Amino acid sequence: MALLVELAAALRSSTDALVRLDIEMIHQSVGNQERLCGEIRSLDRGLDTLQRKWAAGIAAHGEGGEIDALIERVANAQAEVRQLNQRHAALVRRSRRTLEAMLNFLRSAAPTYTDPRLVGAPAGGRS
Repeated sequence: MALLVELAAALRSSTDALVRLDIEMIHQSVGNQERLCGEIRSLDRGLDTLQRKWAAGIAAHGEGGEIDALIERVANAQAEVRQLNQRHAALVRRSRRTLEAMLNFLRSAAPTYTDPRLVGAPAGGRS
């Protein structure tokens, strides 16, 4: 549960950094997200087994209130992370399209405009 909450915060932070074009923060956030996803994947491997044990315990004892509440909280956290991930992915796709459009414009304008730093001495021989 804590990893899901931390991943949600990392996604929010990464989205904010992307909007601000804070490259350093974007790199840090991506690294943090990768670490968290790795930890969550390792926990997911045992989650199915644990859920089967819970289900067997509930069936045997007829008591599942606390476990049901925990399962609901985890499901809510997973849904939030999924939604944040979808929003972040959409922002990245739109940003990529915008950057590609800007690069295409710069490429097409390159023959038309010359960098003033590359131009020699101005007319009249003055430097």
